[in-house]
Amino acid sequence: MSFSPLSKKSLFSLSVVSFALFSSFNAMTHEASYIDMPSQLLIKSAIAVQSKAIVADDEGWLIPGVMLGGEATPQYSGAAVNDLQLFARLNLDDDYYLGSKLGFHQHQGEGELELDNYWLGKYVRFDNSILKIDVGQTATDTTPTANYHASQDEFTSKPLLAEVFFGGHHKDTGIKANWYWRDLELGVEAWNGDAWPTSSGKGNFASFARYHGYIAGIKTDFAVWYSMGEAGQRIDSRYDTSHSHSSSTITVPDGSFTGDVAMAGSYLLLSHQVTESFLWEAQGEWIHSELDGDIADTTQSAVLEQRLDGYRFMFGVHLQKHKFFVQQEMLVINNKFTDATTTFIEQQGLYNEGFEPQRLILGYHWQWRPNFTLRVESVSDQTQSDEAQEYWSVGLMWQHKLL
Repeated sequence: MSFSPLSKKSLFSLSVVSFALFSSFNAMTHEASYIDMPSQLLIKSAIAVQSKAIVADDEGWLIPGVMLGGEATPQYSGAAVNDLQLFARLNLDDDYYLGSKLGFHQHQGEGELELDNYWLGKYVRFDNSILKIDVGQTATDTTPTANYHASQDEFTSKPLLAEVFFGGHHKDTGIKANWYWRDLELGVEAWNGDAWPTSSGKGNFASFARYHGYIAGIKTDFAVWYSMGEAGQRIDSRYDTSHSHSSSTITVPDGSFTGDVAMAGSYLLLSHQVTESFLWEAQGEWIHSELDGDIADTTQSAVLEQRLDGYRFMFGVHLQKHKFFVQQEMLVINNKFTDATTTFIEQQGLYNEGFEPQRLILGYHWQWRPNFTLRVESVSDQTQSDEAQEYWSVGLMWQHKLL
């Protein structure tokens, strides 16, 4: 597999945050109790009513300068089941376990039920560390953003970074190994390449290092990661008749991308329980991707070098049964073309004229009942132009342990 690595500047940035990660290892350590999970059958759901859509019912959601795919589709106006998960886990003898997740969500009034994840896992225990191996169809562990679900996370809307870099969410077939030692976690992953932004059968490889622990009394989760793969005639199939959840005919750019895909990122999650009824949390994330290859349709082609950076910042406050959140996301796009005409670039939606998309969300949660949470959001979306589109949503999250 041919591969063009990340630039020296990007690798230097990744090295800096890696050094910061390991230099913080003098902090207090705590037993990683999150490794072992009990056998269980759990249902999670999220529904919401949204005041307006950011695109018309007969239009596809496009971001100038960026190629989209996978499940990167926003919610339209009205009510929808944003997420429904039935998660099952069965622990077996000799530290083996089975996991599966059945998922359902609605888009433009149409629903889709499918077996999202299924895997076989094994713990290998050493004197002071644990190796966890999973094989099957599941999600990457590089960043929580790649596995965002409305029924278990802060906002109804998927993060802009999840939409752009992972096609909404990651789901692929492969093997991943996680090694836990005290508060350090190291992981390597090998995938078939089914998930956006790679192509099925081309392969996708990832690795990460993560610290879970406490620094100066503040709960800290800090990670750096790297991923590489290939795309072969990858197209935007979000609105194809075989893939779309809608009976409407929606037209998007018909160009395909063939080439190398490299991504790297880091994130920092902090939280602190100030008093019994007051907690604050903060999140910061950076994702960088480099695409090097060819864009082509039936009559024209161009050579593309894309450098894309995504940033996400979130702050939240928990006061007894109430939670308040604010999140800002933004993209910095740098596309370079050779052997291309301006008309072709515009047809493919890759001409952004310095436009930098962003999205601001204000959120509120009310823990109405132990298993029920009311969620209200106000969103300012500037993903298509400098003119912000404002909308709000009201929803309900519910979860229950069946077994």
